[in-house]
Amino acid sequence: MTTTPPDDVAPPDQPEEQAPGNGASSIDEVLAKLRATPPDKDLADALSQAEQVLNEAGQQAYLERLVSERTDDLQRLQAEYANYRKRVERDRALARQQGGESVVRELLPIWDAIASAASHEELVGGFKVVAGEFTHLAEKLGLTAFGAVGDEFDPQLHDALMQIPTAEVEPGHLAQVIQQGYRLGDTVLRPARVAVAAAPAE
Repeated sequence: MTTTPPDDVAPPDQPEEQAPGNGASSIDEVLAKLRATPPDKDLADALSQAEQVLNEAGQQAYLERLVSERTDDLQRLQAEYANYRKRVERDRALARQQGGESVVRELLPIWDAIASAASHEELVGGFKVVAGEFTHLAEKLGLTAFGAVGDEFDPQLHDALMQIPTAEVEPGHLAQVIQQGYRLGDTVLRPARVAVAAAPAE
């Protein structure tokens, strides 16, 4: 005897049918996306930024070292140039001084003659004019005569030829100037030849 189920009784649930191949395709797509995407994108970004910062820091350090080296080179060149200029100026001044001294030394006998003529009141006429011109030239060159009776004896300036016992001048001072000395600036061209006073014998 066949039993027919009542009309109000629903048939048991049946699994929904899936389109052929849809499930496999979805899994492959997800796996492909996972492989293409880094496991932690934020970490990868942080590492990339850190690498960029390190590269920039290294480049900056290199540039700073390069600037420091070039600055040191420039300072050394400036110091060498300054020393070179000082040396050239010193040598030039020394050459001028030596050249001037050489010329003035040759003229000393003329000034000796003028001084001797002046002491004997022989500077007259044209000779007096020439003597005036030579005196003006001596002042212009910076030539000065030294050595006078009564000056204290100085072995750096005076060449003592003799001693003269006298009460008119203190002992150790110049009693007589035999030949004047000359100085050009701070340089002694010729010491004065003198006689030094000594205490008279009792």
